[in-house]
Amino acid sequence: MFSRFFKKDAPKTRRVVVKAGAQYVDPTFSLTVADVDTVLQRANLTRSDLQKLLYDDEIFGACERRLAGILGNPWRLEGDNTPWLYDTVSNIFEAALRIIMQAKWMGASVGELIWAADADGIMRVQSIAPRKIERFVQRDAGLIFREQDGAEILTLPEKVLYSGVNVHKDNPYGDALLSRVYWAWFNKNYGEQFWSRYAERHASPLTVIKSAVNTANPADARQELAALAAAAANAVADGTVAISEQDSIEFIEATNDGAAHQKFVTHQIRRIQKTLTGRVLTSELDSGSRAAQETDDGFTQNLLESDLTFCEAGINHIVDSLLTVNGLDPDGVYFAFERKKGIDKSRWERDVALINSGAITFTPQYYLDNYGLEAQHFTVNTVERPAASQMSLALPAGDVCCAAGRLSPGAQEVEDGIQRALAPLPASIDADAIAQTINAASDEADLMRRLALLYDDNDPSHYAVWLEQAMALALAQGYYQAAKDIV
Repeated sequence: MFSRFFKKDAPKTRRVVVKAGAQYVDPTFSLTVADVDTVLQRANLTRSDLQKLLYDDEIFGACERRLAGILGNPWRLEGDNTPWLYDTVSNIFEAALRIIMQAKWMGASVGELIWAADADGIMRVQSIAPRKIERFVQRDAGLIFREQDGAEILTLPEKVLYSGVNVHKDNPYGDALLSRVYWAWFNKNYGEQFWSRYAERHASPLTVIKSAVNTANPADARQELAALAAAAANAVADGTVAISEQDSIEFIEATNDGAAHQKFVTHQIRRIQKTLTGRVLTSELDSGSRAAQETDDGFTQNLLESDLTFCEAGINHIVDSLLTVNGLDPDGVYFAFERKKGIDKSRWERDVALINSGAITFTPQYYLDNYGLEAQHFTVNTVERPAASQMSLALPAGDVCCAAGRLSPGAQEVEDGIQRALAPLPASIDADAIAQTINAASDEADLMRRLALLYDDNDPSHYAVWLEQAMALALAQGYYQAAKDIV
């Protein structure tokens, strides 16, 4: 039964033997590779210590929002419709994405692929076990793991899911986003502690006791003041106190409401959100323009595109491993996320102008490539546009100088003069010339320059002369009509 899944005659096919179960278990010590992250060095932290930042509600929420955008994105397997392959990828999909995205938070991440054979003899990835990145190091030969006895072994690519951000020999553990928000997290937590102590201290007013104690005897004075302080405390708790006529108690409310502490904490939250998600949530903004928010939305979409591409590489490594371990040719089989294309406003405005000009008509493939439309959902219609009417200064029927819709003799003379003035205007440019110009342009600025060059055969000063003539004749018509009205 299992044989039907193998391409025995494929020349590129190879089989890799993997061990079932876990192999790269965490030893009690790590590789002696220096972490070059200056933030961690100053804070005296290890790479794994960054994990505790994920227990912060703000950081966890920001990371989960990015992860949710990926998990909720549709995906497909191209080049293969084998049910077991799709089912295996589906089962480990979320676990794989969480380990891959760990590289974004931590700089690099490693997960061990746990293999097991099913009832048909197919080797599948049953689960993915996260491993501490400090136990591995990337070298020219590949990913190295140190066993508990100190022996360094080269990991089998089909046994590990490795991802890294800007990992190289001088930066073995990559660039970590959580490292970038560490001090914001630190300040946020300590700011909230100060804020809590302030709120606790000023939850009730400050009690001030004034008493005419016997200062001649310091010991008696201290004893008397202590008794008054205890009485004041009882007054705050019970609402009743007995004092002499010479004594008084005052309650002083705090004049500061702690807004400075709140502002400080809010600032740190915004730093965290901006770093991890590319934008500040609307609920955290004091004010802001719609345009600025739309700009942030665009950046967030670009961030999602980057995450999708980053995760595709990791999932495709699993797909290749599944096929290779089972003796199948992975060539032409790949995992891909569906991309939801939005409308580029500037492109849309340009395309509308070109379509309205009547010079070109876009093909269906153009709309598929640039607007994310599906072929079965639209057709391209050719719209007949009426020819532009000839310029005329004829007045409407019913005007004092007109009869039955015709111009008066004087106005007709002016109209004839205008048409003679406009006669030398160049004929319409050939549509093929416009199309060739558009195809040759490298960008919008180059397109405008090339379109302008189509009129090079005509002296621009001619246009000015023709316009001056038309304006002069129109002015003459106005004077003629005004004189007629006076008469």
